[in-house]
Amino acid sequence: MVGVSPHQIPHQIHTTSRPAFFSLLTMIDFQHDELLTLTEAAALLPSARRGRKVNATTIGRWAKHGIRGVKLESILVGCARKTTREALQQFFRALAKGEAPAIRPQRAIRREGEASAMRQARVERELQAAGL
Repeated sequence: MVGVSPHQIPHQIHTTSRPAFFSLLTMIDFQHDELLTLTEAAALLPSARRGRKVNATTIGRWAKHGIRGVKLESILVGCARKTTREALQQFFRALAKGEAPAIRPQRAIRREGEASAMRQARVERELQAAGL
């Protein structure tokens, strides 16, 4: 799509063929994948707690923050966040398997750093109290 402005790209691209090498990658291909808005993605999911549907805001939170270190793959098209059926499947499979990425969330790292600093301060107090 060289020489095509973003405004000429269709709102949704409905194709089913995807190059074989793409199955090895985890990147959304807007030319071959059917893009879904977060509202459309939420409508695909079964009812959650107490028979209530999953809200589009929840899907957005999964894409932005993730759950247990696993994020829902998504892309921004203009100002609208989009995902795919395949991305939803990968997300739920990763959650079911307990897979987490190699990079840990910053909050967990910060908490560990704070805990480490607190342990260090406690050890130093104990050494001072012991006269060492």
